[in-house]
Amino acid sequence: MPTDALPVPTVRRAGVRDAEQVAALWLRLMNEHHELDRRLPGVPPGTRLHLEHARRLLTGRDWHVWVAEEPLATTLLGFVAGSTRVPSPFMFTGNEAWIADLYVTPEWRRRGVAGNLVRALLRDFSLKQGATVQLCAAASNPAAVGFWRAQAFETVLHLMQLSRCGTEQQEA
Repeated sequence: MPTDALPVPTVRRAGVRDAEQVAALWLRLMNEHHELDRRLPGVPPGTRLHLEHARRLLTGRDWHVWVAEEPLATTLLGFVAGSTRVPSPFMFTGNEAWIADLYVTPEWRRRGVAGNLVRALLRDFSLKQGATVQLCAAASNPAAVGFWRAQAFETVLHLMQLSRCGTEQQEA
């Protein structure tokens, strides 16, 4: 368990060697989201989906991934992933970016790690003046929404979803 006496975690660009640890952190992220809101997908046990996702992030041409490493160790305690290829029809000027994932282990939260990861990612994007960066934050996670607001992000659109969960409505 970290204490205030420990040095600040190192934030560095992720490499392929980090795939297993990034995958494990992403798995925790997805399952935490699923626990908060069952409409958000979890990762089924026994799949390698999380490792495939991590490898895609770490080898993708348009992806930027940064990790936070425990002081005096090689254990990752958080990561952030984003892209300059934006999956939004509202962004098309070429001066945009997308933050896809951010996760810090619970014992390291509220210690500045997430903010340091986000700042490293934003610097790495090398966007011009007037750039736009988008992300999605789970409405069921007020701590995450509060974190992003503290980073100067604001709500512009509301993502709306129809969840039928296999119960198709009959047409009248």
